[in-house]
Amino acid sequence: MKIMKTNFKLKSIVVVFVLISFCGNRNAYGMENYYNPLYAKLLNIVFYKTDSIVVVVPDNYILNEEDKKDAESYFMYEKNFKKPVYVYKTESAINDLDKQKHLLFYGAYFDFNKYEFCNIPIKRTPNGFQIENLRFNKPDEAFYYVCKNGQRMYVCKNSKQNRTNFFTNGIGKYPMHVFKGNTIVLTGSYF
Repeated sequence: MKIMKTNFKLKSIVVVFVLISFCGNRNAYGMENYYNPLYAKLLNIVFYKTDSIVVVVPDNYILNEEDKKDAESYFMYEKNFKKPVYVYKTESAINDLDKQKHLLFYGAYFDFNKYEFCNIPIKRTPNGFQIENLRFNKPDEAFYYVCKNGQRMYVCKNSKQNRTNFFTNGIGKYPMHVFKGNTIVLTGSYF
């Protein structure tokens, strides 16, 4: 009898795990897809577990100390997790060796000029960005996006005056968030 109860509990745990692992959920656009909520957290860890991060800004963007503080304070480093060295470069200064490193894109997304840096599902518009048919052109709108290989992260805003606090909102369970001020207005697993 005891063996049967243990066997039943084990089967129950396996069934629950299978259901959690394989049940699809809806992303920000209502499309069915498989998505594991731990994936965004793992992508974030993969991005920050490196010896150096190249922070890339548009050529016309002038970084101030507050921008640098924001870029460097996002990830909470634990004692067994060494903080990487941050190197700041404009997009035209990026060379082939830099492209192999982890790149953090920071600033106004519509000011980036190199197509290879903007080859993500979020498209540039003259004063902002677009996700499918949704346009975000207001100065207080911004987005966070991490690529599915965990090597590129985008923390982009529509205005230098926009002090969207990406860094206290956290990443949640999805690799993309759109902000209006400090409020997340859209989130999803949009790859």
